[in-house]
Amino acid sequence: MGILFRFVVSWMLDWFDIVPMIQLISLASLGFDLKVDFIFLLVQKNEAKKARP
Repeated sequence: MGILFRFVVSWMLDWFDIVPMIQLISLASLGFDLKVDFIFLLVQKNEAKKARP
């Protein structure tokens, strides 16, 4: 009983460590996507400026 309880507690603690990491990774990838979109928009703006006579 005690060993099983300890195992469950350690598993739960591991899970609580993993979940924030997953959230951080998803947030980081979202931020990366937004940054890429922003850079792409800036490049498009600059290209449009160059194209105008």
